[in-house]
Amino acid sequence: MVIINKLEGDEKGCEPSQTFNITWYLRYSDCYNEVFNFGDEQADNYFGTTAEEHPGWSGYYATGSLFPNCSELFKPQIFYKEFVHPEPLSPEKQEFFMVMCIVYVFFGVLWLAWSACYWRDLLRIQFWIGAVIFLGMLEKAVFYAEFQNIRYTGESVQGAVILAELLSAVKRSLARTLVIIVSLGYGIVNLTQTMKLLKLRRNVVKLSLYRHFTNTLILAVAASIVFIIWTTMKFRLVDCQSDWQELWVDDAIWRLLFSMILFVIMILWRPSANNQRFAFSPLSEEEDDDEQKEPMLKESFGQ
Repeated sequence: MVIINKLEGDEKGCEPSQTFNITWYLRYSDCYNEVFNFGDEQADNYFGTTAEEHPGWSGYYATGSLFPNCSELFKPQIFYKEFVHPEPLSPEKQEFFMVMCIVYVFFGVLWLAWSACYWRDLLRIQFWIGAVIFLGMLEKAVFYAEFQNIRYTGESVQGAVILAELLSAVKRSLARTLVIIVSLGYGIVNLTQTMKLLKLRRNVVKLSLYRHFTNTLILAVAASIVFIIWTTMKFRLVDCQSDWQELWVDDAIWRLLFSMILFVIMILWRPSANNQRFAFSPLSEEEDDDEQKEPMLKESFGQ
């Protein structure tokens, strides 16, 4: 810990015989809710006292320096003392965004390679998947760059934060729309009824596709419920949130969960030579076996 102290004024008004003792307090707390759950006025009162607000909770760390005379106050002073304190940014959260950025780069390279191999047979939904991957990659990269800047300079760039949050909002909107497209646009309005109809029509390809997607959604819902219960018991129903350094998990788990769903969608709807078997076709009991096929890019080139 390094503190630089410099007083402005006129040394002529100093009394040489006077000495000064300057003491400061570095308030810290092991309980997240002890510091961050009150307003500005309460904060002024809280940090203005050296007494503990809650017996048994964290107190304060005090240090100081004695100046032999008044004139020494007007010379720049540097105070150094070993003091272990948490960084302004959780290193685990920064590492998580770094890993997620690498994961989305892998998603992008993989999807670009698939699309390049079968670019004439691409479906509209595959362009949508590519857009979600691209925005996710940009979002994670901007967040990671912002965290790196905070780590090395201690300051946050407002423009980078706004851009990151904007990309995150757009990506989430496209991601939710993608799940809706997959669920509704491909006939999965009533999963049970759809599965029965596909069995009756002996459409093995789409039956396998929907079965895997259904299992993915079930696992995602189950994981969400377990995580909600865990976070509620660990962070909400406690008097002292001493595990505040793990709060980043509350945000990270949802990003990780969607990335897993996105990867499953990528595998199930990946570009291939037989793309048309996954193309949109309304499922109804009255329709014939001939399916209405979705137009693909190769039709524009006059096969």
